[in-house]
Amino acid sequence: MGIELAKVVDYVRLKSRGTAVVDLARLNLLVGRAISRNAMTLPDEPEVVQRAWFHARSILGEPEPKGA
Repeated sequence: MGIELAKVVDYVRLKSRGTAVVDLARLNLLVGRAISRNAMTLPDEPEVVQRAWFHARSILGEPEPKGA
């Protein structure tokens, strides 16, 4: 449960150029769930995971990967 969401949270935490806490708070707001605290307890719903990756990349200023 929540393995993909945990990967998104770790990715943002490691790649954050500023304060990771602020970036994770933004991710929570944009996704609509408190994934930074509850990633391992939330189910990996495909829509939520896709939305989390999209917003994580936009927060970090990274382009969307080709083919996505």
